[in-house]
Amino acid sequence: MKGEFVEITSKFPGWLDLLKKSTAFSRDQFQNVPNRGIYVYYDKKDQPLYVGRSDRMRTRLLEHGRQSSGHNSATFAFILAKEKLKNPVAGNKKSRKDLQLDSEFSQKYDEAKDEVAKMRVRVIEIINPVEQALFEIYAALELETPYNVWENH
Repeated sequence: MKGEFVEITSKFPGWLDLLKKSTAFSRDQFQNVPNRGIYVYYDKKDQPLYVGRSDRMRTRLLEHGRQSSGHNSATFAFILAKEKLKNPVAGNKKSRKDLQLDSEFSQKYDEAKDEVAKMRVRVIEIINPVEQALFEIYAALELETPYNVWENH
């Protein structure tokens, strides 16, 4: 196993370079993304904000910014909305279910989904699920994305 881990992780610097140089897609271009891989959301200043992975990339990207998406489908928007609460510390102490019932949070969540829907995304195809999982963490750490959280929920 040790050799396999080293073999997999040795690919990461090259993949990260490819990801950073890849085309930045807007929401209306998601039909051009691969099915499986890693995606990174960028703000207007081209700063990386959030890294994710999927085996159904186009659908997953659309879910992040779709108004009808719930808290398990629009994770990035959910994190953004929690940050925008008047008292984000109190929001962090509430369950996801309780936050969904909070009117202030619901408004912030809808706004965050709109914001995410306007962002551009870079992607890289990675088919192997182990490579995806490891590279997601690597990319988030290397790109210093502020909205990736690793706590269980």
